[in-house]
Parts: sequence; C-alpha cells; structure tokens
Amino acid sequence: SNNCLSKWSEQLDELPNLTYLDIRHNRFKQFPRLPSNIERFIATNNQFEGTISINSTELKGLQFNNNNFTSIPDFHESKVTHLLMRANSITEIQVDCLSSDIRLIDLTDNYINIV
Repeated sequence: SNNCLSKWSEQLDELPNLTYLDIRHNRFKQFPRLPSNIERFIATNNQFEGTISINSTELKGLQFNNNNFTSIPDFHESKVTHLLMRANSITEIQVDCLSSDIRLIDLTDNYINIV
C-alpha cells in the first residue's frame, strides 16, 4: 500500500496461503492472476481499466474504488459477497455479472445510466 508499484511478480499466484492482499495507492494497470485462496483483494487508487477475470474460488471481497473501470467485472461464478467500485467510470450495472452470493454493492460516484 502507498508505493509506486506498477508491475506484478510472476510468483504472486504461487502463494497458496495468502488470503488478504492490499495494494492501495499504487500505479497498477493490469490485473494479476490472484492466488486461488485469496479472500479479500483491495486495489483502491490504482489505474485499473478494461475487463478482469476472477480466478479465485474463495474471493469474497473486492474493493476497486478510484480506478478507471467502465464496467463491473464478471464474477458470477465466484463467491463474492462485497463489491466496492466507487469513483470509476461505470455506466451500467450488468446483473448477470454478479455473484448470487452478493450482499453489498457500492457504486457511488460513477456514471450509471442503465440498471
């Protein structure tokens, strides 16, 4: 958190016991391959954009506030319960992308015009 990181280690997904990853306030643009047991991923204040895929089967919390996303990531096959994506450039909510386990969604300060 609070570094100038912009590149991922290729070995990040080789940490099978890692369950919490906080990379706030960096310069990441590309989404990493997360360890399969990750439960919470916080990536607020980076430069993420485009589409991402969620490969973790244990992931429950995603926090992508203040990035450059234009859409909600597709995580309908995951166990994500909390999604925070404040202050991005999201224009629509695609319900079919959401996990059936979702409990909390925060999309404050986006450009949503289609639900």
